[in-house]
Amino acid sequence: MRQHVQDFVAACSVCQQAWQVVTLDFIEGLPSSSSYNCILVVVDKFSKYAHFIKLTHPFTALKVVKLYMDNIYKLH
Repeated sequence: MRQHVQDFVAACSVCQQAWQVVTLDFIEGLPSSSSYNCILVVVDKFSKYAHFIKLTHPFTALKVVKLYMDNIYKLH
């Protein structure tokens, strides 16, 4: 079933256009857990699907972009 859904979404032009608008939010000020103290929240505005990525503060734009590419972009 999972493979069927993945194949369908990969072939569907409407599904491929769904990730056009995403939001990025940061949850900061959290207690440290394994040296991580922030969460990057990425939400697709169309499907309301969310990804949560751990990171450490302070972070740079380059680090956020790399996390986005490694954890979000490769999936969609």
